[in-house]
Amino acid sequence: MSSSGAVFLLFALVIVVGLAVVAYLAVQRTRGMQAFAVAHGLTYSRSGWALGDCGFQLFTRGNRRRWTHVLGGSWQGLPVVYTDYQYTEQEGRNSETFSFSVVVVNIPLATPQVEVAPRGLLGRLVESVGSGAGLQFESEDFNHRFVVHCADPRFAYELIDARMMETMLRQDPGVHLTFGTIMAMVWSKQLPLRSIDRLFDSAAAIIARVPDLVRREYGGIPPPPAAVG
Repeated sequence: MSSSGAVFLLFALVIVVGLAVVAYLAVQRTRGMQAFAVAHGLTYSRSGWALGDCGFQLFTRGNRRRWTHVLGGSWQGLPVVYTDYQYTEQEGRNSETFSFSVVVVNIPLATPQVEVAPRGLLGRLVESVGSGAGLQFESEDFNHRFVVHCADPRFAYELIDARMMETMLRQDPGVHLTFGTIMAMVWSKQLPLRSIDRLFDSAAAIIARVPDLVRREYGGIPPPPAAVG
């Protein structure tokens, strides 16, 4: 066999092995998600996303957008929907796919939209919402870790009070909050199965800390059962 033929066979073998690995990981994630749903009393759908883009810019970026492994139900008394989400950005012949773990909560409060992004890679996704360093808060630790953008700064300061800042700082690195206008979304880069429950916990903790002032002024919605005094 010629050297070019050997190279071709090796290349083909690498592709076949790569596809097999991708298929295996997909099957494992499906099984894991199904088991997670059963363990936590949630519904599971392979691709049954019915919420559209929810008004979230993350859900309108790029192309080839996909919502998979959709979980629905209640977490700590809070109605939630989870999905693995991905989109692809194309530039000429080059493309890059971005994958996320997302928990969506129906808040329902008629509020301006607030983006709270961890500084760094995920924080770049808020560039289309605002610019510069974002709003500044009294907590230097919070300012150092997060960048906040909102078209209505007064509302952002009402939402992100001292207790909300403490709650956000306790979450895992990489957790991102999009709040408003009728729904809230807590998300990060795609998580392994063993960490998904922590994203649900983050969503419950953050929504529980929405200040009473905000609930009264923007919708009169009482705190969820999981809210802590």
